[in-house]
Amino acid sequence: MNPSDKKHVWKINIRASVQDVWAELTKRGIVQRAMFDTVLESDLKVGSKLAYRTPNGKRTFIVGDVLEADPPRRLVHTFAFIDLPDSPTRVMYELNDLGGSVELVVTHDQFEGETPTFKRVSGGWPSILNNLKCVVEHGQVPFRTRLQYAMMKAMMVFMPLGPYDKQRRSCGGADR
Repeated sequence: MNPSDKKHVWKINIRASVQDVWAELTKRGIVQRAMFDTVLESDLKVGSKLAYRTPNGKRTFIVGDVLEADPPRRLVHTFAFIDLPDSPTRVMYELNDLGGSVELVVTHDQFEGETPTFKRVSGGWPSILNNLKCVVEHGQVPFRTRLQYAMMKAMMVFMPLGPYDKQRRSCGGADR
């Protein structure tokens, strides 16, 4: 297998309309409960930047560029954890209307082998997709997830800012 053939593919059915699932996936400027309580910053237009940040904007976790946007059916963007030296990868969201539910297929590919990013997302995406299903179908993530988020938030004050966040601060957050 060619290292660039490494990929993860996940599918989940969500009892909702395509528009509702799309709206939750692409919600910007406010907390996305399914995405570890991060805030998506982007206009989601092809060629635009995107970032997943803490609600206060002090820390950035993921950055990328929008490659394709076909609302409410398909979104493709690059993906890079700011704390890992790996090359950017690609995430594709495809929403298929099944009449009463939506099949969401997430393909994360273009890994250069079994990189730290490849390994980290193998556990992250299943949690995100299960949380997304709960949020769209029931309005909230499970209690256990809420506890996990609260613990993560409490520990955030002890985490140093990364180089990307320090650069944003020194520039006055001009990319927001």
